[in-house]
Amino acid sequence: FTSTREKFSTSVNTTQVSKGVRMKPKVSTSFSCVKTVESVYTGGQVEWFKDMAFTLARGAVNVVRKGEVISMLKEEEDQIISFTLAGSDTEVTVVTAHKSGLVRIWDCLVVEQPKVIRTFRSIHNGAISVLGLHTLSGSHSGTVLATGGTEGTVKVWDLTSQYFTHNFRTSSTVCSTLTFHPHKLLLYGGFSTGGLFCWDLTNSKLVQSMEAHFSVVTAFSITPCGLKGVSCGRDAVCVVWDLTSHSKVSTVPVFSPVEGMVMMDSLKVVLATGDKLAVWDLNTPAKISEAEMGCDVTSLRGQVDTLHCTTSDHNLLTISQTNLAVTGCTVGNN
Repeated sequence: FTSTREKFSTSVNTTQVSKGVRMKPKVSTSFSCVKTVESVYTGGQVEWFKDMAFTLARGAVNVVRKGEVISMLKEEEDQIISFTLAGSDTEVTVVTAHKSGLVRIWDCLVVEQPKVIRTFRSIHNGAISVLGLHTLSGSHSGTVLATGGTEGTVKVWDLTSQYFTHNFRTSSTVCSTLTFHPHKLLLYGGFSTGGLFCWDLTNSKLVQSMEAHFSVVTAFSITPCGLKGVSCGRDAVCVVWDLTSHSKVSTVPVFSPVEGMVMMDSLKVVLATGDKLAVWDLNTPAKISEAEMGCDVTSLRGQVDTLHCTTSDHNLLTISQTNLAVTGCTVGNN
């Protein structure tokens, strides 16, 4: 019995070894990386320009095109905490605010090779929470930059002449939105405590304290004619303003906190409320249409005939303005 078992065991082992030798694959022991897919968006601020998305990630700004990071705006040991951009066919300018208090201006006309063209100190006592760029027209030509801080101040810079022009102080805390008037030298600033202020850039005076909101003001938009404005916030209302007298015209409840707004036409707006995008006519007022995005919308931006939004699951969506249909999606974080 013992000899039979030994013979059977020897036979099985021989078969396994012989099969292992015949079926051994020939593989290479060294590989070269052709392409790496990584996270392009993990939350935070996003701005769009043409077919590119500029996303804030890990203390830098990623330039994303077709789901791939093509370049990066980054300074070693000096994290970027907020940014803004403006561009045309001949130039693309990105302004970044850093943890150190420095502000850097980048030339991104060749997006694959962004370069710093100017650096200056912001003079804010705290961090810069929001920035805004505006190109002046008429007799006042040039480009101005507004910076809103976490200490309740707003500062204005003339980037063409390279000097600091205005310093506006408020009793509020964190600045949440900045908007320039399209036809006048006026600047509007919204804050986390619900404050909304208008300043005159010609005499550096406060024009009006526009009191209506009880929570953070998330957006302020002005009609193309410049006669009316709309503010919205997390108190679930939209307020229509007469920008001639800076008085409140009406308050429209939208029944959900608003995270973003895009002005489509005269008092016709798209609102980001919860997991939906809704089109409202504030003249009537009435909700015209809405579309679900699958999860909460965290920010909303607009371009010609196109909307862009970010979601809480880190997706970057491109949406048609006509029917609110999703025409493109970039998964920011796998």
